[in-house]
Parts: sequence; structure tokens; C-alpha cells
Amino acid sequence: MASAIIHICVAKKVNEYLKMKEKELFLGTIAPDIAKEINKDKRESHFITTKDSIPNLDVFFSKYKGKLKTAFDYGYFIHLYTDKLWYSKLMTDLVGEDGFQLLESQGVKNNKEVMREIFYKDYTNMNIRLIDKYNLDLTLFYEEFELPSTCIKEIPIKKLNILIDKMGVIIANSHNRRNKVLEYQKVVKFIDETAKEIVTFLENDSI
Repeated sequence: MASAIIHICVAKKVNEYLKMKEKELFLGTIAPDIAKEINKDKRESHFITTKDSIPNLDVFFSKYKGKLKTAFDYGYFIHLYTDKLWYSKLMTDLVGEDGFQLLESQGVKNNKEVMREIFYKDYTNMNIRLIDKYNLDLTLFYEEFELPSTCIKEIPIKKLNILIDKMGVIIANSHNRRNKVLEYQKVVKFIDETAKEIVTFLENDSI
């Protein structure tokens, strides 16, 4: 899945169109990932209905179309749409052929756990650059917050503080080192193109 910071970058760009409460939108756009922090299967929070990790937006809309009202709701939608594109696009668009060759040379072909660890390290390596590039205000993760109003029932809203605390740790531990697989410029391109596609969707579809 895309990292929390990548999700927030996409939300920041989409909010140029939505013009909603930014911090609440950011909270919504990382909210689906609360599942892994409380040891729940992410298939429910991410509306995954097949063996792959691609959110099923049709299922999400069948339940919530016309009900999304708050910035948190829209942030949640942005997360699902971003993950859909993250997984449905060829990963070579993001890591490049050299990245896959590197993984294979290290004997981690088809080893999901090792690949996930490498990707998460790369996310950490690029967080600072992304935070600076998109001028993210992340004070949300260091101050008191109010539980948002939302129609979404797939996550325990009262446990969001667990996710917020985890995000504070992630940000504090971020550093600026060379990535092993993910190419920074391709991630930036993904963020910008994803935000553009989501805005186009919002302009053309009433959700």
C-alpha cells in the first residue's frame, strides 16, 4: 500500500479542489490503516473483496454514495482511491525494472514480507522530502484532536488516537537517505497524477 505520507500528499493536492478542513481530511486519509494497528484484517477497512489488495470502490459507493459529508469522509475515500491506483498500476511504473532486478538479485522475488520491509524503509527515507515538497502541516499528530463526525462504520473511530500516536513516531523517525527500490521522482509523479484523477472523478461523479 502507499505510505501514510503519500496518502496525505495526495489529500493535500485534492484539497486544492475540495477546500475542506485540512487536518480532518488528513486524518480521514490515514484512517483505513488503523486496522493493522489493532490487529484487524484490513479487508474490511479497505473494502477488499478479492485475493489482491485493491479496494473495491463499487462496494464502498454502494454503501456510502450520497452519504459522504465531512472532510474525514472524503479523506477516507481519497485513501481507498489512492490504494486502488497504487496496486492496479504496474509496479514497474514506480520502482522501475532496475528495482525489480535488485530485489531478485537479493533473493526476495515473490517474498512479500521482505519486499514489504524494503518498501517501508524506502517510505521512511523519502518522508522528509515529501513533507517539504508538499508543505505538509502535520501538527495534527502532535496536538489534541476531536473525534470526527463520519458515516463510515468500518473502523473504530474511538481508537484513532492509536494511529495518531503511531504517525507521530513515523514522522519523528523519518530521515533523508537514498532509497533502495522506490524512485522519488516516480512517487511524486504518482502523487500528482493520482490527485488529478481523483479531482476529475469528483468533478464528474456525485458521491
